[in-house]
Amino acid sequence: MSSDFDVAPYGGTCNQAQIEKKQPPLPKSHEKITREQHIQELEDKRTILSADRIFPNDNNMPKYIIGFFTYIIFFVIIIPYLMIKNKVPSEFILAYMPNVDILATILGYDGGPTTYNALRYLYNPSNFTVYGFINATFINYLALLGVTYVIARDTHEKRSWEYGWAAAFICLFMTYLAPGNPIVIAQNNFETFLSKYGINDKHARPRYILITMIGLAMATILILCEAMVIRVTRPHIINIIKQVSNWLK
Repeated sequence: MSSDFDVAPYGGTCNQAQIEKKQPPLPKSHEKITREQHIQELEDKRTILSADRIFPNDNNMPKYIIGFFTYIIFFVIIIPYLMIKNKVPSEFILAYMPNVDILATILGYDGGPTTYNALRYLYNPSNFTVYGFINATFINYLALLGVTYVIARDTHEKRSWEYGWAAAFICLFMTYLAPGNPIVIAQNNFETFLSKYGINDKHARPRYILITMIGLAMATILILCEAMVIRVTRPHIINIIKQVSNWLK
């Protein structure tokens, strides 16, 4: 018998079962590994970002760019502008601005509401591409610029740097304790829950709307809670800042 063939499976003879041709061994990069090995591999690399993947390997780049700038214009520029123009209390603006990354994470669920996946690289906590990393970094940058603007404005209007700085103790602290990954986990778990009731990929658009609305409701609660915490704790933080400042003189 030629060495290119294996014996029949399940202990039969070659005449009793279909002969299977031997497959060449898989390259090391294609070998199956356990979940624990995969986690260890990612932890050893310390990043999932790949310098070999600058842009996504598909033809949807124009749609990704349109989706990104649509989000920036509406959620990062227009909404804060309207809040400032209508004199919304600064606590709410300070709570909103650092959380635009969470809003982007929520809206980017499943790539967006259409089959074009225009929001796929909007703000993905698990970006492999440099393009996705740049998008996420730029959103973070604009969010921090918005926060520093409101703090500087409050400082100027109240003639108190302690008043302006006190809010940063809360909005920055709470924002970086509530990153996008828990939101992604919650959305994925809810997707699994819906699939048990027949709401699957065949119902992609209504599923997206439902999961996104739940995510936005969670984000709204987070922002409102953060604003209330800033309002309640700000006077106490101001007193602490003044005491420390006097101690350092």
